[in-house]
Amino acid sequence: MEQYNDSADAPDVRTRRYRGTIASPSAVQSGDYLFRSNHEYWNGTSLLVGGAFAFDNTNNAARTQFSVAVDTDGTGADPQGTNGQFKIDGNDGGAITFNNAYKFPTTDGSANQVLATDGSGTLSFVDQTGGGGSGHTIQNAGSSLTDRANLNFDGTYLVATDDAGNDQTDVTIGSGVVTTTGTQTLTNKTLTSPNMTSPAIGGTTITATAAELNILDGVTATTTELNYTDGVTSNIQTQLDAKLNLADSISINNLVNTAASGIIESNANFVDTCLVGPSVDGKAWAGKFENGSVWSSLMLATVETSGSDAEVNIWDLTDYTLTSATPLATVTLTGATPTSIAASMGYLIVGTSDQGAHIVDPHDGSWAERTYGWPRSLTASTSPALSDNNVQSVNATIAGGAPYDPRTGGSVPTFVIGLGATKDFDGIMDNGTVVAASTNTSLSNIVGVHNDFLIYESNTAGNTYYGSISYARDNASWSIAQLDGSGAYPLTGTINTIRSGAQQTLVGRSDGLISYFGSYLPGSVTNSILAQNRTSEAWATAAITNAYNSGYMPGQVNASCVLAALANSKTADRSGYSNTLTENGTVPSAAVATGAELTAYGPYSTTNFLNRTDSDFNTGTGAFTVLVWAKETSNDGSTRMMATWGAYSGAFTGNGQWSVYVYGGSTAGNRAVGMNCSDDNYSTQDALNTTVDAPQDVYNLYAFVFDFPNAQMRVYLNGQKIGEGSTSNCTTVANASGSIIIGKRHDGASPFDLGLETLFRHSTTALSDTQIAKIYEAEKGMFVANAKCLLQGAGNAVLDARIDPLTGKYIVTQSDTQDIFDGLTIDTERTIAAGGTTFEHGLLWGDGVAEINDANLYASMPATDQRQVNEIVRSMAAELPAGVDLSKAKAWCVQSDNGASPSTYASYNIESVALTATGTYKVTFAKPFKRYSPGAGGNAQVGYAGFVTANYYNFGAITVSGTLSTNEYAEVVTNYHDGVRYNSKWMAVFFGELEDE
Repeated sequence: MEQYNDSADAPDVRTRRYRGTIASPSAVQSGDYLFRSNHEYWNGTSLLVGGAFAFDNTNNAARTQFSVAVDTDGTGADPQGTNGQFKIDGNDGGAITFNNAYKFPTTDGSANQVLATDGSGTLSFVDQTGGGGSGHTIQNAGSSLTDRANLNFDGTYLVATDDAGNDQTDVTIGSGVVTTTGTQTLTNKTLTSPNMTSPAIGGTTITATAAELNILDGVTATTTELNYTDGVTSNIQTQLDAKLNLADSISINNLVNTAASGIIESNANFVDTCLVGPSVDGKAWAGKFENGSVWSSLMLATVETSGSDAEVNIWDLTDYTLTSATPLATVTLTGATPTSIAASMGYLIVGTSDQGAHIVDPHDGSWAERTYGWPRSLTASTSPALSDNNVQSVNATIAGGAPYDPRTGGSVPTFVIGLGATKDFDGIMDNGTVVAASTNTSLSNIVGVHNDFLIYESNTAGNTYYGSISYARDNASWSIAQLDGSGAYPLTGTINTIRSGAQQTLVGRSDGLISYFGSYLPGSVTNSILAQNRTSEAWATAAITNAYNSGYMPGQVNASCVLAALANSKTADRSGYSNTLTENGTVPSAAVATGAELTAYGPYSTTNFLNRTDSDFNTGTGAFTVLVWAKETSNDGSTRMMATWGAYSGAFTGNGQWSVYVYGGSTAGNRAVGMNCSDDNYSTQDALNTTVDAPQDVYNLYAFVFDFPNAQMRVYLNGQKIGEGSTSNCTTVANASGSIIIGKRHDGASPFDLGLETLFRHSTTALSDTQIAKIYEAEKGMFVANAKCLLQGAGNAVLDARIDPLTGKYIVTQSDTQDIFDGLTIDTERTIAAGGTTFEHGLLWGDGVAEINDANLYASMPATDQRQVNEIVRSMAAELPAGVDLSKAKAWCVQSDNGASPSTYASYNIESVALTATGTYKVTFAKPFKRYSPGAGGNAQVGYAGFVTANYYNFGAITVSGTLSTNEYAEVVTNYHDGVRYNSKWMAVFFGELEDE
């Protein structure tokens, strides 16, 4: 539609509605539709009206209605319906209705009235309710009203006050709104300076005073927590600052102590120190890990000279106030001259040079000297009496079979004391007796303990002895055996300290440090048994000076290690056997890594090599082990000899021969490690060759075990066994003219010309899998860049050496250095505390350290979750339930086949099960048990006890025989009731101590 004109007129669209006909029209009637517009859509099955509008007469022919509808539910739009409708009804004065739901009034209401619904669809204007009164005028900013108090809500709940000075009206809550009685609900209200009497939260009365609550300003707390302040009279920040500044990082939920360090006391008179506390003992004292201000879970005990007296102080290491700390307790030993201190289960033993041994403990409620009961202070004139009042060193342990102590709830400790006169030592036993040594010949007055054993030096420099404490207690006399091998002493200087722990014993001498490495001192009874078991245990020993580190010498403790070479010297033997090597030609040398202290030697050639001819290497039919660290710098597939044994003049003269070597492969890492032996000039031989990925250009530990008594040979790489074979052809390597050659074969062939070697050791003992793995772990740190493995002092004297009971690391004190070792490598070089010039003592507890120097006592403790630490120690110290605890079994196996092919259904610590004969099974442990000889038949060295149950009518048993039953194997047999062996299902459980425990 278009229109063009020059007027205001517009197009006119009209519809006309009549009744009748065009020739004779008549009037419309009520209910007639005037006009409809429907708009439809197809929903897939039918047409529906999607939207419509209509003009209708509806109820009155003189009035009309306009309505619009849309489809809201898929049923179609209907202007007369209820969905989506908007309606203007001329029948109702032009009222507007929405959706037939509510209708607006047709006239305006009075001033200030509001629309309200009656709930039935009718809206109307009504007066406001709840506002009250009149005068709701609020002035604009800067305007002036005659009466600012016109904002008045009846004067009861809200009161308006004229504030002419500020050109405003102030509105306040009426005095009757909030009362002191009854229940008032305030939602999202701010109370300024409230005055509350007996306030409560959740029905619980707050008892803290206003002053006390002000201490908690800024703290979100519960009623119970608020009541904790009841009685507090000073600011909490001030109180906590005395312990730990709240500005520092601290988690109250986890009780995390921040790191702390400082000089506890400036004093040049400290003599010795030790750790003491339930955490150290791994057991609560009288059921408590802490007891208020009397003891904490971890403390430091010191002894010092104070004028003419000895003074013992107890320092709390969990307090984390270390600088100028106040001791938990001080005990004065009048007139005493202190020499040493040690502790066990809260009993401190203080050695003095003039008053014997004093015992100090807290078990009667405070720290004090104990002069009654047991243990108690003893002198040469008490009963029982010490051998002498001159006590130069003390040590403490819990011996096997120790009696119960009702004071502590634990075991009664045993103390050993080194004497300066009369006798070598005394044992203050847990049964209330004193057992004296039978001699007075020791070169030093220093005694140590390792588990159940006493250690001290004999009358020969470098020679240590040991004896069983429990045997001495039970027999009222000592049985002593030699610990070091006959005449083979790596270091011989004066002993300054003997300390043990974590499978290790440290002996600090004037010429260096000796580390005895192993899980326990072997043997338990008489002299002969001690010596026999010392041999079977075959501990490893390391000697460390500021010039060399020998590495662990297998079996040196019983004179088994006959050569410890290539330890920062081409030719020197560090074993004590003086098997000095001969250098042929010139063997090169180089550091094992950039900046490292350990030196390696090679490459070798047909003319540049090392050798030694000596009967010490002529092992015959006995077992022996060869250890060497080596690196190949290249690989062309040829065989390269690390070392050989045989006649020096030719390759295969004489009968007994052996070789250890690498060969094969032309790519990095792809090679074979081999060993062989022959007793007939290699007419026949036993050889073991194992292909392995041996990393090139890095040092690897190779271990070769020739175990002729068990007809076995084994080869290891970096602590892991990689091959095992038999010695069925070769039964001896005896060779009267034999010589060890390092770096080539006897005839000059196959030199180790593309590599270097270091820490070469030959020991007449067969090391176990576990021992080799431990040696590797202890030594591997020596081969990294800048690794330090030597004493760092200007001299070699070691004043003190202590082992960390938590990590096994150990701190070595020399006058000018103090270093923390991890294995045979220095982990940390310490700096002396401020004011000190020379070190005297040191000890470790995890990352915590204590130091005595010539000027003060210093301690440092790391950030620690002390609650977590204490709970861990509590759980470790939990008492075992009564009866047999199968969870403590160290090995078990369920064998589920009745036939000739054993099948392991389930197991723990079992490497294999093999049927060796009908009804006879060889059970190999993955981790061997310790060895014990007493009670075993033949040559058996079993270290376990066990039981077996068999299937059907068979009976199971664990036999003990010298050929099969050892600490590494068990023989299980299954017999029918008539005594004949039959194959059977069985279950076996083994108890004991494993080698690494």
